Amino acid sequence: MKVEVKHNSFPNEIKNTILEVLDTYQEPTQVRNMLKSLHGDLWVVTAGTNFSFRVSIAAKSSGRFLVKTQQKTTHYLIYVPPFRDLSVPLATQVTAKTPWKVTFVKVDLKELEPEFKEIVKQLDYISSDKACETLQYKLNLLSPYHWHVFVGKDYVCALPKNEPEYLAYYKVSLENDKKEVVVFKQKGLKREVKWTGLGTWLSYVAISFLVFFAVIGYLKCTEDSTSLICRHQDTITYSAICMVFSKVFNFGLQK
Repeated sequence: MKVEVKHNSFPNEIKNTILEVLDTYQEPTQVRNMLKSLHGDLWVVTAGTNFSFRVSIAAKSSGRFLVKTQQKTTHYLIYVPPFRDLSVPLATQVTAKTPWKVTFVKVDLKELEPEFKEIVKQLDYISSDKACETLQYKLNLLSPYHWHVFVGKDYVCALPKNEPEYLAYYKVSLENDKKEVVVFKQKGLKREVKWTGLGTWLSYVAISFLVFFAVIGYLKCTEDSTSLICRHQDTITYSAICMVFSKVFNFGLQK
C-alpha cells in the first residue's frame, strides 16, 4: 500500500499524522474518529474512486490524498470546515433538458426542504463538477454560506459527529448514468486566540524602553546636558506615563 499527498495546507505535524492514520485505517469513519481523538476539532473525511466536491472556501486546513493498493486507488478529501466562509457565489446555471430521476434517501432540511427538492429536480448531473457548483450557489441563496456538496459514484462521506445544521442524501439517475449526492451545512469552530500578538508585544517593548530612558534621564540629566535623551527627556517621560496609564486602563476594562 502507498499513500500519496496530492494537495496539503495542513501544518506538517498534522499532515504526518494523517499519513500515519491512512497507513493504518482506510474506512472514512475510522479516519475521522482517529483525527478527532488526536487533534479535536470538526473533521470531514470523504473517500472514494469518483466524486466531485464544492465545499466551504477558507477551510482552516485541508488536504487531498491517494491511497494505492493492488486492487484500487482511493481518493481522500480531508478538511476542517471554517468558522467564516469566504466562498464567492458562482452563478453557474445547469438545468437538465431531460429530467433526472431523483430518489431521496435522507432529507433533514427543515424549512428549506420544499425549495431544495424543487432545485435538485431541475439540475443536470452529467457534469458532477458543474452540478456541485450550481447546487452550492442555489443553496447559498436559500441560506448563505457553509454548504458542502458532493456528487459522484462509489464514495463515502464521514461528517463531523455533531449533527450538521442541514443534511440531505439522495440518488439521481438518467438511463445508465447513476450518481449519489450528499449535501450538508456545517460551520467550523471559532478559534479564540489567547496569545498577545505581535502588535501588543511590540507595544510592551516600546513602553519598557520609554520607561528606561525616562528613568535614566531623570537620574543623569542636568540643565547643561546636551545628549539626545536629555534634550527630549520631557517628551520621553510624558509618553511613557501616557502609555503606562493606557495599558492599565485597558487592562481594567478587560477585567
